[in-house]
Amino acid sequence: MSALLPPSVAWVERPFPDCNLTVLRGSNPTVVDSGFAAHAVQTARLVDEHCPRVGTVVNTTLIRRRAHLVRGREADMTERVGIPRAVDSAGRTFDRTAIERVPQPFDGPLRCAGCTTVVQAVHGYPRRNGTLVDPYYRLTHRTEAPHDPHCRYDFDARVGRLHEEHRSALTKDGDVYELRLPETDTAPPGAALLADTRSDGRDRLTIHPRRGHTLAPVLSAAAAIAAMISTYDDDPQARARFAARWKGERIAWEDFYFDVAQDARRLARVVAGRDHPVAVSGHVKRVGRTARDTADVVELATGRGVTHPPNGRWIHVRLMSKAPGALPREVGQRVLGYGRWEHFEPEDSDNHYVNLWVDHASSVTTTR
Repeated sequence: MSALLPPSVAWVERPFPDCNLTVLRGSNPTVVDSGFAAHAVQTARLVDEHCPRVGTVVNTTLIRRRAHLVRGREADMTERVGIPRAVDSAGRTFDRTAIERVPQPFDGPLRCAGCTTVVQAVHGYPRRNGTLVDPYYRLTHRTEAPHDPHCRYDFDARVGRLHEEHRSALTKDGDVYELRLPETDTAPPGAALLADTRSDGRDRLTIHPRRGHTLAPVLSAAAAIAAMISTYDDDPQARARFAARWKGERIAWEDFYFDVAQDARRLARVVAGRDHPVAVSGHVKRVGRTARDTADVVELATGRGVTHPPNGRWIHVRLMSKAPGALPREVGQRVLGYGRWEHFEPEDSDNHYVNLWVDHASSVTTTR
C-alpha cells in the first residue's frame, strides 16, 4: 500500500497486536495512530523511523470511543460480557490482566480459551459516567465468527439456557435477568436438598421440594447464576446482567448474593442498611450450640481478620436454628443460606454478628 502513497505520507502496519500507523510529513508533521497507550513505546520507535519531529498526534481509538459516547452507543458496547481468558499461538492461557501489560506477553492470533474462535484483546476504558470497563477479550465478529457450540465462555448462549432451565424463578427485563423472590415462605419443614455434579464437572444444585415449597426454585436459580458469574471471574459486566426482585424492588445482584469469603464486609453493610432477603454462600468453619445451649449454630468462614468499619468489630456470619436437623453439620461443606438476615452487636464484645435464623431446612442447602 505504501507504494501507492505520495512521498509525504508514510503508512505502517504494525505486527501483532496490529494497528494502522500513518505519518503525514510537512510543515506540521502529523501521526495518525489506531493503537493504545500500552503500545506507546513501540509506536514512538516506528514514528521515529519515518519522521524525526512530530507536531500533531491523532489517535483514532480515542476518537471512536468519543463517537460512541456522543451517539449514545456506549451502553450497547458495554452490555456485552467479555471473554475472561484467551489462548495464544504458543498454547499459553492468559487472563484479562495480561492485556494491560507492557509489552503484552502473548503471541497472536488469540483464541477463546473455551473454544477455537479467534478473539481480540480490548483494553480497559472509562465510561461517560466515570466508571471503568475492565480489559477483556471479544469476538472478532459476533455473527460471522461466533463461539463454537457449547463454549463455556459463550455468555449469550449460556444465559439463554440458564433462563430456560430456571424459567419458574427467572424473568427477563431487557438485558437483565431478574430472580423473583417470594414475598412469604410457606414451605413446610424438612424439604430434602441434595447436590450433584454436572457432566462438565461444575457443581449443580438439585433440590427436591415438597408440594407448595416456594424457595426451591429460588435457591436453585441463585446457585446457578452465581456459578455462571464465577466462570467469568466475577466480571462486573456479568453481574450487571442479573438482579433480584422483591416486593416490586429491583435489587442489584451484588446486594443480594454474597460469598462470605470475599464479601463479608459488604454483607454486613447491606444487612445493616437494607431489609430485603439475601443469599449467602460460604464454607462451614465451625458447628456448635449457643452459649445458653438454646440453638444450633453454624459459623461460615469469612477470611482471616475481617472487621466491620467504622467500629472495627470482628464480623461473624452464622446460621442459627432451634429446629432439629435444619442446619448442615460437616465442617468444610459449602452452604447457601437464604432469608432475612439480621445483624447484632453485643455491648460486651468486639464482635459484629450477621445471623440467619433458620426455621426449616429449605432455607439452607449444601453444595459440593
